[in-house]
Formats: sequence, C-alpha cells, structure tokens
Amino acid sequence: MLQRICISLVASLLLAQTPRAATLAEEVLPASWFATCSPCTFAGAPESFSASRVFASFELGAAAVLDGAGFPVSNTPLGALGDFSVSIWSSPFAAEGPLLQTLIREGDYERFTGSTGFIDIALPNWQLSAGSYWLSVLGVNGYGFQWGGVFGEGDDRRYINGNLFLAQGSTAPQNYRQGFSLRGSEPVVTPIGGTLPLLLGGMGLLALLRRKANS
Repeated sequence: MLQRICISLVASLLLAQTPRAATLAEEVLPASWFATCSPCTFAGAPESFSASRVFASFELGAAAVLDGAGFPVSNTPLGALGDFSVSIWSSPFAAEGPLLQTLIREGDYERFTGSTGFIDIALPNWQLSAGSYWLSVLGVNGYGFQWGGVFGEGDDRRYINGNLFLAQGSTAPQNYRQGFSLRGSEPVVTPIGGTLPLLLGGMGLLALLRRKANS
C-alpha cells in the first residue's frame, strides 16, 4: 500500500512539471473574410505599398514557449504564397526591431488548393514572458503575403503601415482584426522549496521499498 502511495506521489509531481501543449492566443475569423497584403507587391502597385506591413496584437497570461502558428491566407495570383517571415514585436515598428523572427520557406508548409485557405507552420520554440505583443507576417523575396482579416467584429487589434488602406503610421480602423493561431506550452517549472525534497524523498522511499522486496 505504501509503495502505491509513493508511486502515485512521484508520478503526480513529475506530471506537474510536464509542459502542456495548447492554443495560447488566437483570432478566429468567420467564414467570409478578405486578405490584406503584407507587403503589397502586386503588379502596378505604387512603390510606397512595398513598405506596408500588417501587425496583429495578442496577449499571454503566463510565460510560454511558442512552437507553432497558423494563418488564414489568400492563394490568388496577386498574393501567391511563397517565402515569408513571422515575427513578434513589443509594438508596431518598434525602434529595436522584432523581439523574435524566423524565415518560413515555401517548402516548409503545406500548400492548399482554391483561392483561400489556412496554412500551418512550426516556430522555433520561442520563449516569451507574460505580456502584450504584436505578431507580424511579411512576404519576402518578392512575395506579398495575403493575410486574412475581417471588419466589424471584435476590438481594434490590427495596425497597418502603408498607403493602401491608411496614411503612413496611422492605426487601423476600429473593429478590425487579423486571423491567426499561436500554439505552444508553458515552460517546465523547476521544483523549488518543499517540492524538490518531497520528490527526492518519495523516490528514495521507493528505492528502499524495492530493495526490501528483493531481499
């Protein structure tokens, strides 16, 4: 009986230290949405459009590790999918640049058929503390990433720099949001205080019981 209690105690303590995968932040769009180019590089676009970049805000209630993301996107000729960067910022166009950034190659995600769809990517285990952040996706190497969004619902959670929709540096209209999903887990918590001695004590008692059983 005592051995079962010890095994249960050790298992519970180890389980408490195991990170749990989950969706950490997301904006879910309705069935009908449209795409915003980031940047706008389609044929005939004014040169100033090439400087446009779209941001979407999100919050983390606790420290976390981000290991994946997803985005609703357009697959039209104007916004053909290709290479793009994904980055996390403290604020749109912060002077220090992005806090974290990674390049996603065209072969790193599964393409879809049709004019619109959802792509899923892996992130390199980004560690972030609790707080407010801005997510940005930007087409590179001549591609303009067509990021899905919608007017008329939710809070003002988007920022655009570019002349296609807004004046340079202005904030987006109220009630507009970009769609996205960020996945990850809370980091493993190192046992401290009374937890570590309790864990070691339980493991020691298990070893003692096993020696007695084998003697």
